[in-house]
Amino acid sequence: DYVAAAFIAVLVAITAIPGLVPLLIFQDSFLALRVANALQIGLLFFTGYWWAHYSGGNRWLAGFGVALLGTLLVLLAVPLGG
Repeated sequence: DYVAAAFIAVLVAITAIPGLVPLLIFQDSFLALRVANALQIGLLFFTGYWWAHYSGGNRWLAGFGVALLGTLLVLLAVPLGG
């Protein structure tokens, strides 16, 4: 159980790195946050596309569906201060 927990913690940390890079590169925090959001939504599309490859579903539909879900969450978070 400890090995599985450590593996999950490493996976979560690795998936957070692409979203942190724009925050370290750009001086303007508004621009950095929007670039980080766009990058994460792109990664969500890739994840949905790849997931459909293994599950036998429509790759484009799954990719856009997961990316749309991420976009809706970003659009919900932005008015709340995110």
